[in-house]
Amino acid sequence: MPLHYILDGFNVAKRRGFPKVNSALEDHKTRLVDFIINNNVCGSKRNRVTVVFDGNADPAFQERRGGIEVVFSGSSSADDKIRQIAGAGGKPRDIIVVSDDRELRASMKALGVCVMGSSDFIMKGQKKDISGRIPKAEIDSSQERRITEELRKVWLK
Repeated sequence: MPLHYILDGFNVAKRRGFPKVNSALEDHKTRLVDFIINNNVCGSKRNRVTVVFDGNADPAFQERRGGIEVVFSGSSSADDKIRQIAGAGGKPRDIIVVSDDRELRASMKALGVCVMGSSDFIMKGQKKDISGRIPKAEIDSSQERRITEELRKVWLK
């Protein structure tokens, strides 16, 4: 069964760890949609992705790009729009809401909807090596020995 990811757009795009953009709001919107498309963060192409941004629709911003639906909350909050979308369609277990907003996460959990933090979502999009793991930081052998010695002193007293 395909999943439906519903993202709290600005909550994810402005999260620490998200690739940097300049301060214009339009750049945050574009950057988030491109991040999702380019990093296949939501898995299968069959999965639905809806990104909800606060505010009124911007005619210059495409409402659908690369299979991603972009929704603007209008006069209500993005959180309320996300609740409306999540409550309107599908089985709760097939919906994943991505946000760090505690109240929104609690209300979604109460409905049986899966929730994911923004940082976890961003980590899914980090570049991985062929084994599927995020590459480790490169350190030379002298740094490795120094770290080993420090840990030995702490743990082997």
